[in-house]
Order: sequence, then structure tokens, then C-alpha cells
Amino acid sequence: MSAKISRNPKPRYQPELGVKQDFETLLQTFAEFGTVRYAKFAEVWRDMNMSYFCAGRQSQRECREFVEEVFDLAVPYWLPPSSFLVRAGALYLMYGLYNFQLVIPKVKFRVTADQWRTILEFQQEARDQQHLDLDYVFQKMVLEKAFCYVATPKEMYPTSKDQNESTYISDNLKEESSTVEDIFSSSALNVSFFKTMCST
Repeated sequence: MSAKISRNPKPRYQPELGVKQDFETLLQTFAEFGTVRYAKFAEVWRDMNMSYFCAGRQSQRECREFVEEVFDLAVPYWLPPSSFLVRAGALYLMYGLYNFQLVIPKVKFRVTADQWRTILEFQQEARDQQHLDLDYVFQKMVLEKAFCYVATPKEMYPTSKDQNESTYISDNLKEESSTVEDIFSSSALNVSFFKTMCST
């Protein structure tokens, strides 16, 4: 009598999911301090032993694939709708990840043209507010060529599927919007304008 073969697929190994939870905890803790000073972020980073995020990888190939996944998870926190403090923490987080990765040559952060424009607007806002820590870290990453400018956030293959799970951000890390902002948002105004034009 032949052994019965299980039809249940083996769950895919996803160590990066634990890292995502660590990111959420780190950024939430940093944001609660209410400051964008790098020294405060470094304190949280050390307390959580984030420098060892690559520990346990068995080969350079596995480490590279893991780091690529981790970097893909980190970038969305640097973008809207994250709050200003979370975005500041995300930049510091990316700076730490880039410098503590155990991969040669180093993995870079993938950013699209639209994302880069948003990032530059954020950095200009930080500069205008004299947040020199943020400006220094950003400029250092640019000089170190830590960014790879791409057409899509993730590498695409013929069989690639759209995956939104990695870009999900907890509500408590997002920027709060007021009712006034909702009323006067560009999308709301565009809809109102469209309705007006159609009725005339």
C-alpha cells in the first residue's frame, strides 16, 4: 500500500515578515519621542539590536536575497502616508540597514522616479525646518550611491504578480489628515470640477 501524498503546499519561508514587525516597533518607538534627532534613533536601534538583522543567513546568495526583501520593506515608510517623524525614522533606518548589510557589493534601495520626487520634497521640507541630521544622512546616502533608480519598486518577471502586502503600513504610523484636508484634497476638487463641467 503506497503512502498517501499530502496535497497541502508547504508554506513559503518568509523571514522578512518578522523584520517588518521590528520595523514597525522601531519606528513607532522613535516617533513617540517626538524628535527627529539621529542620536535618539540610534539609541532605539541599539536597544533593538538591529545591527544583527543579517545574522543567521547561510550564504551570500541567501543574504543578498534577504537584504533585497528587507530593503523593499523599508522604503514605503519613507513615503506618504507615513507621518513626518516616521519618514525621518525610515531614512535613518535605511541608513543603518545599508551600512550594516553583510553583502558585497552592497544592495541598493530601489526607488522610482515618482518616489524620488516625493523624497526630494520631503528632504527640502526637512532642510527648510533646519533638520540638519536628516539632510546630512540623506546627502551621505546619495554620495555613497545607496539608491538604484528604477521603473518599478520591485523586480518584474513574466510571472510576477502585484504584491501589496509589503507596502502595507499600520495606521498609527500614517500622517493624520483633517476634515478640511479631505474636503480640499486634489481628488475631491477634481471630482467636483468634473461634475460641474458635466452639468453645464
